[in-house]
Amino acid sequence: FFFFFNDTATTEIYTRSLVGSVRCVQETAPIMVDIIHWWGKTFDPVLLARPVWWRATIWLDVFLFGPYYVFALYAFIRGRDWIKVPSFVYSGILFANVVIIMMEEMCGPNKTHSPTAVWIANLPWLLFPIFIIARMWLCKHPFSEKHYPSIKKGTHEKLKEKQAVPFYNYLHNHQ
Repeated sequence: FFFFFNDTATTEIYTRSLVGSVRCVQETAPIMVDIIHWWGKTFDPVLLARPVWWRATIWLDVFLFGPYYVFALYAFIRGRDWIKVPSFVYSGILFANVVIIMMEEMCGPNKTHSPTAVWIANLPWLLFPIFIIARMWLCKHPFSEKHYPSIKKGTHEKLKEKQAVPFYNYLHNHQ
């Protein structure tokens, strides 16, 4: 869900509304532009101030994170271990970006008057990189059978032949 949300909401709507193609977004998702502007006016003045460094993080989002989300969705659903290194890069950059943004939000010239709301809204972007790094770092093969102990014996062997991993099936079979 985190990757899907980031790819659609953050990378597409949010980014376009801030980098200048507001007209395109206003025609296709006007409610989203209104929500983003309301959030900026109410809680997050940096969002509307758009300093140069902020715009640089937006372009990172477009050109680096957007493609990563697409590949990560595929890799996490299909259980591809090759996503480990890109996940480390993504998580490190995202975590650094959010720390820099939060420093501006708390101490910069456009600091927020609602720090609690801003911290709560940004917390997933601080926690998910930590969770992703932990999963990738602690597990040699993060999608192997040992991480899904309730999977029936033999299932892993069948899936291994197809180069698939039980992550997707595990979620659907255990609801």
